[in-house]
Amino acid sequence: MPPARYYHGLAYDAGRGRTVLFGGTPAVGPYFNDTWEYDGSRWARTSPPTSPSGRKSCKLAYDIARARIVLFGGDVYPTYLGDTWEYDGVTWTQIATATSPPPRTSHGLAYDAARRRIVLCFGANNLVAFRDTWEYDGSNWTQIMTATGPPGGADIAYDMARTRTVFFGNSLNSVGQPVAETW
Repeated sequence: MPPARYYHGLAYDAGRGRTVLFGGTPAVGPYFNDTWEYDGSRWARTSPPTSPSGRKSCKLAYDIARARIVLFGGDVYPTYLGDTWEYDGVTWTQIATATSPPPRTSHGLAYDAARRRIVLCFGANNLVAFRDTWEYDGSNWTQIMTATGPPGGADIAYDMARTRTVFFGNSLNSVGQPVAETW
């Protein structure tokens, strides 16, 4: 079983029937850079020959068309990361892209099955709170310009029945209260 941690990345690999966990941080100590898989009955630590550096607050999403877990960003405070990695169940591979979202943490990441894209929204680093949207097609990131958008960061998920990526807000309003908005 993985050691206790928080701010780790987690995604379900539907092709292999495994939940994949990466990174995070204990209450005290260094950031984890370990990969664990859960098959529904037990956790097993994997030993990929390469893997991302230790970090917290990275996000993972499973690209079903390409059978890969995609990881983006996170931080090793005070450094924010903007790297893209893919995990095929054997090893992690860093993906060099021509364009990429700015480094960030607290972003949303989901796979849009209808359009075969990983969607990244929002997030922040120590300089800015992002209100942007990006898509990853397996080789490059493209920024998507939208006329309107939610006011800040939150998690997102893909609704396969309605073919929509759904956002539920966790930003704060002008008096510091949580916003409950669905987009």
